Amino acid sequence: PLVSAVIPAFNKADFIRDTILSVLSQSYENIEILIANDGGTDSTPDVVRGILQQNPNRKIHYYEKINGGVSDTRNFLIERALGRLILIIDADDLADPSFVKK
Repeated sequence: PLVSAVIPAFNKADFIRDTILSVLSQSYENIEILIANDGGTDSTPDVVRGILQQNPNRKIHYYEKINGGVSDTRNFLIERALGRLILIIDADDLADPSFVKK
């Protein structure tokens, strides 16, 4: 089944690249990634757009929204997710390559 990884971000430019790459490197491949910048003011959008450009064939969706907090942003992303399973991962966390498969 499709797994939707939801990543809320608020001023996490220093971490989000590694987080997204950890999801992209999963051994389980049927994954979409949904990222939302929750009103942050750092360079998170630039980091995410760079990853989007480097991975045009991957299912990565990026959103900008007004700050509503982490729970609001998770719910925002889950509403847009297509997967039957949801992986909630914070923008400063890393997933072991076998995490989703396990």
